[in-house]
Amino acid sequence: MRRMTHPAPPRPSPSRSPLMVKLCLSLICSPSSEEQVLDELLQIQGDNLFTSSMAFSHGLAPTRMAASEQVLGRSASAVVQVIVEESAMPPLITHLAHAFKGTGIRYWVTVVVMDGEM
Repeated sequence: MRRMTHPAPPRPSPSRSPLMVKLCLSLICSPSSEEQVLDELLQIQGDNLFTSSMAFSHGLAPTRMAASEQVLGRSASAVVQVIVEESAMPPLITHLAHAFKGTGIRYWVTVVVMDGEM
């Protein structure tokens, strides 16, 4: 009987102390505003990694949806996720709220339990 060996678990980045909390900001925006959001993040986030992908939003007010989206009960959206240190989150949200006031972009923040590079 062969014994299976497992690789060692990924090690956290050496620059990250065990007490440093990172948060993930998820922004839900219309596909038409995605490029503007990405451009803004590129300017203010510098070399920090962030991602974007397409998704469907559910539960939006019908006035924010096209007729075909109302029939389907969903609307096309872009999701942009940014990971930052906890102390950087309030200024980031304040900046984005000012830059995109009135656009209807939704957001939420979650704790990043682990991150690293493989």
